[in-house]
Amino acid sequence: MANTGVDRTNQYLKVLKKDGTFVAAGDKGSKSVDIVGLDPGTKVADGDYQVTYDQDNANKLSANASDPADVPGFLVLGLPSAPTLTATAGDGKVTGTYTDPTDDGAPSSGSSYITKRHVLYKTSAGTENWTTQDIDAAGSFEVDKLTNGTAYQFKATAENAVGVSPESAVVDATPFVAVTGVDAQPDKASVAVGATTQLTGTVAPDNATDKAVNWSSSDDTVATVDGTGKVTGVKVGTATITITSHADASQKGTSVVTVTANA
Repeated sequence: MANTGVDRTNQYLKVLKKDGTFVAAGDKGSKSVDIVGLDPGTKVADGDYQVTYDQDNANKLSANASDPADVPGFLVLGLPSAPTLTATAGDGKVTGTYTDPTDDGAPSSGSSYITKRHVLYKTSAGTENWTTQDIDAAGSFEVDKLTNGTAYQFKATAENAVGVSPESAVVDATPFVAVTGVDAQPDKASVAVGATTQLTGTVAPDNATDKAVNWSSSDDTVATVDGTGKVTGVKVGTATITITSHADASQKGTSVVTVTANA
C-alpha cells in the first residue's frame, strides 16, 4: 500500500478490524468515519481497529490505500438512564436528594461517566418553561427564592459525553412557613351550664402559611366547643379544650374549662 506522493484530501477514511475485516467508510473528504453497533460498556483496546485513507468507499481496500494506523483504545458510552429525585418543602425553598442513574451509559465499566446533573422546576399550575439548576454532585440540593404556598414540580436529568438522560419522575413540593406553636387563651375559664364562653387561639409565627386550627373537648358531656373556639357548658365538671394546628398536629395548646351550676 502507498503512503507517499498521494493527495488524500478528497479520499475516504475507512475503518478495519485488526484482522483486516472492513467495518465502515466515511464520506468523501470528511476525514472521519463512524463505528456503530457497539454495546454500551464495550472496552476497545489500542489497535483493535485501524483506519486508512482510500480512493473509494468500497468494502475492501484498493491498491492505493494508505498504510493502516491503529485507533487508540476507547470505551463505548450510551445515554445514562434517568436519575431519581426527592423534594422536601421548606420556608421559601425546597431541599431534596439527587441520586445518580443506575446506568451511567457504561454500566459495566466500574467508573462514573456522569459529567453534569440538572434539577428542573416550575410551578405546578403555570405554563412557564422549566427552570434548570445545575448541581455539582449527587446528594443534597436546594432550590431557593420560591413562593410560599405555591405548588412546584421538580424533575431531574443526568448528562454524559453522549448526551442527556431521560427525565426522572416528577415530584411535587409546596414551600411553606411552618407552624412553631399554638396557644389557647385564657388557659383557664369557667362557664355556667347552658351558657357559652369564647376562647381564642394564636398561631406562631404570625406569617405561618397555614394558620388554620381545630378545636376539641376532652369530654363533650361536660363542655362542647365549636370550630371558632366557643365553649358551651353542658353539665357541672371540668373539661380540657384543645386547639391543634391544622398544618402540624404536634403543635397544640389547651385551656381548662370549669362548668358551674346555674346561679
